[in-house]
Amino acid sequence: MTAALRYLVAIVGYTIWYGTRAVVASLAGVRQVPGGFFDQIQFRYGASLLRSSRITVAVEGLDRLLPGQSVVYIVNHVSWVDIWMLLVTLPGTTRFVFKRELTRVPFLGRAALAIGHVPLDRGNRGSAFASYDRAAEQIRA
Repeated sequence: MTAALRYLVAIVGYTIWYGTRAVVASLAGVRQVPGGFFDQIQFRYGASLLRSSRITVAVEGLDRLLPGQSVVYIVNHVSWVDIWMLLVTLPGTTRFVFKRELTRVPFLGRAALAIGHVPLDRGNRGSAFASYDRAAEQIRA
């Protein structure tokens, strides 16, 4: 199987598999808790996609992070692979602010909302600031 086909099959398959599980868990009332179901499912999603794409990740500097402290990372990513890597390597509960257009992607959009990622409407400044307020509230919680 070519790398491109393997990538496509993996991203579609794992997005449906893990996305469905996240949405169903959310509808069933599974609560957001550090290290809980939603943290585990997105870790597994990222790890599965990296493994199936035959990508390994080396991380340096995690020892400089303070355990238990809320942290905001500002990341400018260039591909989906960067997101998978962040899901696997960042410690603690990880949530993203993501562009609202992705909520229209089947399985992915609903799963991102179910997990607690915050959509951002880049075309509406007031809505964008409200998204940042929601993200800040999640950090404080």
